[in-house]
Amino acid sequence: MESCSELIELRDATEEDLAYVRLFPINPEVTKHFEDVKITGWAKTGLINNQILGVGGVVVFWPGVGEGWYALSEHANTYKIAVAMFLTRFIDIAAEELKLHRFQTTIRTDFEKAIKLIEVAGLVREGTKLQYTEDKKDAYIYAKIF
Repeated sequence: MESCSELIELRDATEEDLAYVRLFPINPEVTKHFEDVKITGWAKTGLINNQILGVGGVVVFWPGVGEGWYALSEHANTYKIAVAMFLTRFIDIAAEELKLHRFQTTIRTDFEKAIKLIEVAGLVREGTKLQYTEDKKDAYIYAKIF
């Protein structure tokens, strides 16, 4: 059983962190879309007990508006509460440090775990992007306003 007393660490993400998540993904079907992603700009790694939970970043479109991405490792299955806490902290810290009034992200409509997680983190579904992915899967757009 997961203990909530364990501390979640957020640190600047590295290419090695992202490589680890690619090797041990929570969902290989989704993680394959991160094959060409490079750590640039604002990006963090979440850890618990020295295990990488995931890596995520934010691309700022224009002042105040950023789109987040994240990829979770297989450890996310063991530490579900910690992952929710990591994602919530990640979004709040990004909004503060990047001075965002809007944080948004896109989630495939068939990735139910990610949908639940993003809703727990306080994001609201705004609509559907039809045939959004390279394999023509639909995706939801979610946002949190600060």
